[in-house]
Parts: sequence; structure tokens; C-alpha cells
Amino acid sequence: MILEHQVEIKEALLQKVEQKIEVQKGTAATFAEIDSMGRKTLMGKVELSQQEATDLKQLAKKGIAADTTIKDLQRNLKSARRDAQIWERRYEELKEQVKDFLTAVKKAPGQVKAFISKVLHMEQAEPPKVQRQRKSAVER
Repeated sequence: MILEHQVEIKEALLQKVEQKIEVQKGTAATFAEIDSMGRKTLMGKVELSQQEATDLKQLAKKGIAADTTIKDLQRNLKSARRDAQIWERRYEELKEQVKDFLTAVKKAPGQVKAFISKVLHMEQAEPPKVQRQRKSAVER
């Protein structure tokens, strides 16, 4: 059972590595294609075929779109990190506020539960008493 779990973990890791390799191979191929585009003329200028020019334009458009996507994702990541810090701070504040309660629950869970139950039932029973006291004060 443990061995099977370890095998599953290793297979998942291998799959992630293979995906990264495929992306890197595609990137390397694209770089090689770009480097091989065009040829220098006698005057030192670069001459492109129609197909090379079209491919280069498409790659440039993809690059611009990718830059925009990257900036949006970076902005979202920054916002998510800021939110995570806020929630972490709130969690720590709440944890500090309830540390005595958590200690009490660990030491005497039954007594804490009974106390809370008693307090909750008292609150439900209290409002009619308060209403009666108010009515009698108004009648006087």
C-alpha cells in the first residue's frame, strides 16, 4: 500500500517533469526557427521570405499577447499575496484572542461544552424576562 502510494507520487512528478521538457523543447525549436530566419544581403541588411515575415509577425503578436497576460497574472499574484497576508494576520489575531478558550477545551472539553450550552440557554430565556421588566417599568 505504501509502495503503491510512493509509485503514484513518483509518476505524478515524472509527468510534471515531462510536461516541462515538452514546453522547453518547443521554446528551443521556436528560438532556432527565429535564428535561422532571413539572410544577409551584400549591403548588410536582412532579407526575409514572405513565409518568414508572416511567421515572425505571428510570433511578435504572440509575444505581445504573452506580455499582457504575464502582467495581468503578476498583478493577480500580487493581489493574492496581499490578501493572503491580510488573512494570515487576521488568523493570528483570532488565534491570539481564543487561545485561552482553546486551552480550556483541551483541558476540560466536557465542562466547556456544558458551560457554553448553559450560557446559550440562558440567553434564549433572558429576553422574555427583560421584556417583562420593561413592561412593569412602563406600567408604574
